[in-house]
Amino acid sequence: MVLIATTVAAVIVIQRRDIAYAGVTLWALVANALKHSDNSMLRNTVLVLAIVLVLSATINSLRTQ
Repeated sequence: MVLIATTVAAVIVIQRRDIAYAGVTLWALVANALKHSDNSMLRNTVLVLAIVLVLSATINSLRTQ
């Protein structure tokens, strides 16, 4: 489910250039990582996906300018 949410957010950032949508998804990913901090596999997966989303938004915003 987390992977699908990140994928949808990345597609919206790339196609529609909506950084706010990525921000909300990023907020949810970080909250999920903090809530499940005792489960290292889930926490690390969510943090990696959050980094991927930030990089996707950053690269897309740099590419359009």
